[in-house]
Amino acid sequence: MKGKIFAFTAFLLVFAALAVSYAHAAVFDVSIDRVKVNNAVVVPYNQNSIKDNSTFEVLVEFTAITDLNDAHVEAILKELKTGNVVADASPNFNLQTNASSSRLLSLTLLNNMNSSSSFELTVRISDKKGNSVEKQYGIELPPRSAQAPIQ
Repeated sequence: MKGKIFAFTAFLLVFAALAVSYAHAAVFDVSIDRVKVNNAVVVPYNQNSIKDNSTFEVLVEFTAITDLNDAHVEAILKELKTGNVVADASPNFNLQTNASSSRLLSLTLLNNMNSSSSFELTVRISDKKGNSVEKQYGIELPPRSAQAPIQ
């Protein structure tokens, strides 16, 4: 009988410890509401036509479903032909539950990317603990040659 009581007590202690650690674990939940590239709304997981440009202003609008602590927004633009990448990130910020905000990031193509017309844009919101949410957007520019000036 003592063995059963001991086993049951040990089970309850382990269960209580797990419940407390789970209750204190921070949940990371944020919604990427809308992304604009050069003032044009882009749709995730689709090809989006954007006016020809060598600089992309990426506006990320988002809502914190739970408190965000030491979070930041990243935009990564990858050229699909070569895999070359340019990126920008915001400074860290905090945001309360149900609050909405936005961050403007700027991506400038490298010289060897100027003749490309197909890109993948990744927008990621992450915190200092490594939790993250991201969406990808296909970006298509009008065809251009390496010699053509960018306006």
